[in-house]
Amino acid sequence: MVPSSTPPRLHVAEGPRSLEIVIERQRGLLPGFFLGVWVLGSAFAAWSTARHLGEDPWSPGSAYLALWLLASGLGGVTVAVLVLVLFIGQETVEVADGALRLGVRIGPFRRDRSYALAGVANLRATGPSAVPPAILGEQGRGTWGGIAFEHAGRTIRFGVGLENREARRVLGAIRSRLSSA
Repeated sequence: MVPSSTPPRLHVAEGPRSLEIVIERQRGLLPGFFLGVWVLGSAFAAWSTARHLGEDPWSPGSAYLALWLLASGLGGVTVAVLVLVLFIGQETVEVADGALRLGVRIGPFRRDRSYALAGVANLRATGPSAVPPAILGEQGRGTWGGIAFEHAGRTIRFGVGLENREARRVLGAIRSRLSSA
């Protein structure tokens, strides 16, 4: 087996009563380039619209342009957050206090979803994602997938893009906590 030249994307911290796993996001160049071009084009369109509204705010169609500018601004903020998640985001998995918490962290900001351990069923590795990580910018070769489980009649997925060996490591750590809970 050839050692990987890429830094590890998986950081596991086990404590006596808790487990925290941090998964570095894939740094996809193709989506990043596309989103960057989209943001620039959208910013130019918004600037052009705002300039037109500033020149003649009462012309026919100004209300439509103002609504478009608002919707475009909200879309731009959404895309900016996606770009941040893509390039500096981290996925977190915590098992503590009878709950499995999945989250996304962007710098100091974090969004978590919590699931009662008693309701977690059929924890498993999933098959390969629809888009191979090589297209998304991940280097190396391997079989790619993620992790899923059932909770309250829904399938919850996380760790999409993990290599099979990484997914097995995460599954082993979580299962050891599930069996001791």
